[in-house]
Amino acid sequence: MRTQLSTMRPCLFILLLVAVLSYHVDAQVQFTTESYAELLEGQELDRPIFIDVYTAWCGPCKQMDKTTFQDESVGKLLNDNFICIKWDAEDIKYRADARRLGVNAYPTYLFLDSTGQLISSPSGYRDSKNFMNLTQSVLDFIHDNPLEGVNISHLRLEEGRELLVQIADFDTDHKTMIVDHMISQLTDRSDSLWTAYADVIAINSYEDMDIEVVQQLIDAQEPIRPNNFTAIRNNRDIYRALTDVLHYKYDLAIDSGNYSFFRRISKMKTELSSWFNSNKTTESEIAKQLQTDRLNYYKHNRIADHYKPLADSMIAEYILPHSPEFIKKIDYEDAKRTDAWRTTFSDEETEVVDSTTLSYFKDHNYNGIKIADRLDEIANNIINIYDDTESHKDALNYAILAYEYAPLPKYLVTKAQIEYQLGDKDSAIVTLKKGRAHQFFKSEQARINTMLYKFGIEE
Repeated sequence: MRTQLSTMRPCLFILLLVAVLSYHVDAQVQFTTESYAELLEGQELDRPIFIDVYTAWCGPCKQMDKTTFQDESVGKLLNDNFICIKWDAEDIKYRADARRLGVNAYPTYLFLDSTGQLISSPSGYRDSKNFMNLTQSVLDFIHDNPLEGVNISHLRLEEGRELLVQIADFDTDHKTMIVDHMISQLTDRSDSLWTAYADVIAINSYEDMDIEVVQQLIDAQEPIRPNNFTAIRNNRDIYRALTDVLHYKYDLAIDSGNYSFFRRISKMKTELSSWFNSNKTTESEIAKQLQTDRLNYYKHNRIADHYKPLADSMIAEYILPHSPEFIKKIDYEDAKRTDAWRTTFSDEETEVVDSTTLSYFKDHNYNGIKIADRLDEIANNIINIYDDTESHKDALNYAILAYEYAPLPKYLVTKAQIEYQLGDKDSAIVTLKKGRAHQFFKSEQARINTMLYKFGIEE
């Protein structure tokens, strides 16, 4: 009997382990990897679709996989009601679909109906409770769709407004159809704010958008009142639409070479941001944004007389007063206090070099990375715009400074390129070998090895 029990114990343990593991798998979200075409081609779906769009380098994406998508309740809600799919946004198989569906941040969650029509596309890390509330709101919209049975052409003005409020949180082509119909009913054109709002939401071609309407709407707004949810939601709709319009016009203005038109669009873009922040943006922040826009204009149009003087001035005013040591210390300490840090780095990795921390937390806009990226961008622009040796030496100094603010190998690549252009091949090789020694950053190794091979170094 004792022998039988001793042989049964391992078996019982294995069975128990299998049961526990099976329960754990069932509790997770069951993802597949079809593309949009593979999912919808030649078949009729019996459920709506949920797509988690992520990237391999995205910290919040990893956190979602480790926490929210492991939650039993989240798994049951998604598995029971949706076809669940994962897309790596950097995989060529999914890249075009993700872009077409408006993905520009990670993670983004695409909720589509069973025909593939986009319903909602929220983004960012969500804990289990927040994510379940979000998912349930989408299910409620699908099951009790306020658009079902509605003949838009028969809507009265007030009915249309009420319907727009109900679908405000969902991405649907019906918004444009409703607003187009409402515009046709507006007999009192003195209601300029509503007309402007309707025009902005409904516009299909930003190129045709009257910039005077945009200015009128910006001027008419009062600061957002935090205790008025409906006003905030509606203002967010307006803000997003106006931002799209102005970004399109901004690109047109830069391409046009018309500096007067560009300055006006830049000023409007800054005013819009200030308005949405309840006019709390400081004069210094506004001035900095306007200077940044001018720098982009000078770079794009290769205006050598103005680009470098403005870049030098901005670096002296906004960057040099804050030492790299001070910035990195703040970033490192702030990073260690976040949940994303704890779910990404093991106990053995908590003392890794600052560069690893800063690289991972690039999504979180840590100061060291922001400063280094700006310096690296300016260094590259200078060597593209200017041909003289002195300008290239200044660019080299900025590349060196970028590495001091955030010691990542990509800034060493820029430094090596400039050293090589200045005729100092030996220094360029030393710099690249230093970059190759960064064990945490494999993504730059191919670029570094290619450049070393170009220099005749094949080791």
